[in-house]
This record gives sequence, structure tokens and C-alpha cells, in this order.
Amino acid sequence: SCLSLVGVSFAGGPGDAPEALVKPLYTISILGSNFQFSENRHWKNGGGLSLGLAYNMTNALSLEFVASEFSARQSRGNKKNINGEYLTFNGLYYFRSDSAFEPYLSAGIGALHTNKPSNDNPNSQINLGVGAGISYAVTPLIGLRVGLNDYYNTTGSSNNDTAIHAGVSFSFGDRENATEEAPGIVGKTETTGEGLLLPVAAPKPKPETKKSLKKTAPKPASAKPLAASVDGGVYN
Repeated sequence: SCLSLVGVSFAGGPGDAPEALVKPLYTISILGSNFQFSENRHWKNGGGLSLGLAYNMTNALSLEFVASEFSARQSRGNKKNINGEYLTFNGLYYFRSDSAFEPYLSAGIGALHTNKPSNDNPNSQINLGVGAGISYAVTPLIGLRVGLNDYYNTTGSSNNDTAIHAGVSFSFGDRENATEEAPGIVGKTETTGEGLLLPVAAPKPKPETKKSLKKTAPKPASAKPLAASVDGGVYN
């Protein structure tokens, strides 16, 4: 059965509000799933593995690409093995982005490909997906998550596949430093809304004028007058 995952980014310690205001830039998720296939496919339910990479735009919003592999068996006829992949691109919204526990909703588009067609369905299908779940930050960089996804396949028979998935996520990348080191940005940022960092523009240097150059020009050293000595010589 197939597995799909929704990336999770974490910013907090267990049971407490997270110390870091800004989440890491990226999250890698590794999940195991139990897939419930549509009855129209005539497949037995099975399991699989998924790997997802998420880009955390803000504390509350993330985008994630997921590659999932699964295996199943036909429930009729010669009961051959079925192998396939789900590729999905999802958007995620976290409702409590300042807490260790983060409920979320997800939605996206994807594609399914199998080595054998199911019933009157083609080997490759386009699907729309929605999901919901919760993530828990064990540390600011490591988290656990569980969720449910539903996939509506728009080609072939109207098949709805669902998956219960659970796994671990690893976050990395310093968003604050990445913003500060960007060209043309001063070494500080402002935080607004859901943890979104806005760069503070570097002040433009004032053009130098003749007047300013005149004020800053060094004054020439004053020469001391020479005085004549009694014997006709000179001394300072």
C-alpha cells in the first residue's frame, strides 16, 4: 500500500512553547503508511515508505514534495503483486506554529504510477489530495507526526485512496542567518505575522559634496616665523 507524507517543521521543546521564533528552512520526513485502496481497484491494502522535503516559508506555512513507494496484491484473479509510486506536491498550514503540538491541514496535487493497471484505470493517474494531522516537536530539530491523507484520482474510475501515516522529521537550515547574509541586506531582520522575516534595507550612503569635502579636508600645518639671532644667524 502507498504512503504519502506531509513535511513537518518544528520549533519547540517537548511540552513547552518553542524557544526559537523562526523555524529552520527545510524539513526532511521519513514515514511509514498503511494504505486503504479504493474498492474499484480490487487491491488488498498494504504498506510502503515515503521521503519528503519541505521548504518552510514561515512558521505556519510550508511547501513539500513527496516521493512514495508502495506494494499491494490484487484481490481477484491471479492475485499478482502491484508496485507503484505516488509523487505529490503539497501546501501545509499549521494552526499552532508557536507550540510543540502543531495541528495542520494539507492540500496538493500529485500523480500515481503502477506496474499494472487496476480494473479499468490506466497505469498513471493524476490526483488531488487533502490531509490533516498533528506534529510534535521532541527537540527544535526533531519531531514526530501522524496524519491521514485522502487522494482523489481524476483519471479513470473515481477512486479514492486513503493513507494513515506516521514517522519522524528532521529540520535544518538557519532562516535568520540566510536572510542576514543575503546581498544588499543589513545584518538584521524584522519579524511580522506568523514568523515571516522581512529584510531591513541597508541605508544608502550620502553623496559627497564639495562642501563636505572642504569640511573634512585636513588643515595645513602652520609655519613658524624665523627670528634673526644677534650674530646675524637665524633660529626657530
